[in-house]
Amino acid sequence: MILLEELEARVDKEKKDNPQAGEEDEIVVRFQKAARELLLRQVLHADDSQKIHYQIIARHRSYFKALMASFGYELTYDSTYQYFHLKPGQMDVESNRGKFRKDETILLFALRIMWEEGSRDGEMDEFGRIMIDTNLLLDRYMTLGGGEFPATGRVKDILNRLADRRFIRFGDEDKEEEIMEVIIMPVITELVSPDLARQVMEYAADPITGNPEGETVIENLEAQRVAAEEAAAEALAAEKEKEKLLNPDAAEPEQPGLFVGK
Repeated sequence: MILLEELEARVDKEKKDNPQAGEEDEIVVRFQKAARELLLRQVLHADDSQKIHYQIIARHRSYFKALMASFGYELTYDSTYQYFHLKPGQMDVESNRGKFRKDETILLFALRIMWEEGSRDGEMDEFGRIMIDTNLLLDRYMTLGGGEFPATGRVKDILNRLADRRFIRFGDEDKEEEIMEVIIMPVITELVSPDLARQVMEYAADPITGNPEGETVIENLEAQRVAAEEAAAEALAAEKEKEKLLNPDAAEPEQPGLFVGK
């Protein structure tokens, strides 16, 4: 009810501030489209092709912040690089934990590190963007992945998804050389924290230090994740066993049918 009243107030303000905004129903539709675009893309930049969505949210930031919070999301704004970022709620974080594949993880780290290096070396533009190309990206991927070369089709799929979410943009393509320019947007820093990026950079620079088994950085991080998940599974099993001992007469839940999967 509060959000509905707030929407009505915002629509009235939009109409008063901009006589060309149209009728109330038209303004409401634009608010709805802006909200949908934010939920779909997660990131909106000031110079996006559909910049009207960014502009509406910028004018009514507190309303959209409250609206997204009602869905369990956090809406943040970077005034330096002029973008909105919709961060996932705790439920999404828990349900997606460990869902990144190895090649996706390596590619994200590569993009994040290359943005860090570009910003350090003064290669960013006024909007904090770093220009690289797919050859440089694949070279960095192989460094982080221990020399493993990714499948070209998979790299394209991952980059297309990141572009859909506005974490990168594509530039010019050299079809003869099969090289594409990739623009790393500063919002990439939201995907990988500075501390973790620094840890990965140090590890990649000297992968043997503190690592007698000679694992790659991704293998090391994956091993830590698997160990944490196994520890959590063991704790859950122990809790169930304890419950069973305390309630020996409790009926066992009926087991579902078994299906053969991949």
